Amino acid sequence: MTAPSPGAQTTAPSAEAQEPAEIVYAEDGDVILVLQNGVRFRVSAVVLSLVSPVFKTMLGPKFLEGQAPRTAEDPKEIQLPDDNTAGIALMVRLTHGVSNGPKPFSNSTLLSLPTWLLELGVVADKYDCIRAVTLAAEALMRRHAAYMNFESTAAVSKPTVKGYAKFAAAAFLLQIDNLFTFFTRRLVLDAVDSFGEIFEMQAHGLLPPNVILGLEEQRTAVREYLLDTVADSAHGQCKSKFCSFKAKGGIYPTELARLLSLPRWPPPWSAHRIRSVLQKLYKCDSLALGNEYSCGHSDSTTLGSLELQQICHKVSEQARGLCLTCARQDNLQSKCEHINELKAFPMNDPFMQA
Repeated sequence: MTAPSPGAQTTAPSAEAQEPAEIVYAEDGDVILVLQNGVRFRVSAVVLSLVSPVFKTMLGPKFLEGQAPRTAEDPKEIQLPDDNTAGIALMVRLTHGVSNGPKPFSNSTLLSLPTWLLELGVVADKYDCIRAVTLAAEALMRRHAAYMNFESTAAVSKPTVKGYAKFAAAAFLLQIDNLFTFFTRRLVLDAVDSFGEIFEMQAHGLLPPNVILGLEEQRTAVREYLLDTVADSAHGQCKSKFCSFKAKGGIYPTELARLLSLPRWPPPWSAHRIRSVLQKLYKCDSLALGNEYSCGHSDSTTLGSLELQQICHKVSEQARGLCLTCARQDNLQSKCEHINELKAFPMNDPFMQA
């Protein structure tokens, strides 16, 4: 499946050139944005000024770029060498209503979408035009998120986790709350590496430290909740007559590791995703506990498939993802007061996928 590329009409392309000489986003455009590698975008100053206060000021009378006369026949060039070409292209395409035309960039696939949207977020934040591009960006993200729920239960690859990180960073910059929560939940369930390393490599350190810390804390809490919930279910009371001693040990860790094809229980989290452990546990028919009690009695009690599935659902509910409002207010360590707002427009992310 090919993702839409931020393209538009081109004029006078060279037969040998890798990029078009000029990409036309507005036929009567009176501004040429000159980006990296000499890529040129013909755009409308009116449109840029309407969607971006920054461009409005830049193209106004107080700046050199706005003082010189400009027309479609004699457009004004504005140098933007520090901006990402794909990010500017997508921003201009969305704001100018361009939806077709030749692709200016090669090898554009669905895998490019997280990078494009992250670059769009950076550019939109810089030029203060988030409101103008968020609706389209959200539609692209939601389409991708819906597609994810039909992926197989095979191991999530590192490139996929990198994509989650970019989507989360893009949702943070573009202020899309439900998608920020969705992709941070994905990261909690599917990432095994340090979140600091993931975001430094994939999002260029664009997220504040409190988001990294919040993800690490939530992932640790979910792992501990899984272990505690299984242990609480396994360590019951002696069922012998007139006896109520607690279990002091059992075979369940060894048996559970065998059933889940893990080297041990608790799992080595550096190599095993929370989601993959839940998926395996959910499919178990039963778990033999083999408890020994301090009273001297023992039993061969088992947890059935329904009980194991209930454990999985409880654990999955603890992976809520992060709240964008709290993250932007640097308030992730206190109780979130926006949970009802998130529940009003939930994003579906079943831990058991088709």
